[in-house]
Amino acid sequence: MINYISIAMGNERLAEYELVHNDLVAAELRARFRAFFRDELADHPENLACIERIEVLHGPPASTILGEP
Repeated sequence: MINYISIAMGNERLAEYELVHNDLVAAELRARFRAFFRDELADHPENLACIERIEVLHGPPASTILGEP
């Protein structure tokens, strides 16, 4: 999908768009995950307390995840 968007927008314009919107998208994803976890773990609030933070990373999934400490 990203390849089609890149073709339509151009690589430079897409990269600029990603930089501008990366923080907004990450904040929205964190909010959605928090709501999902809150709903799913409503019967087990002790498990909800185990979620320390939600990280949203940008990049190729495998190498990005493996590159995290």
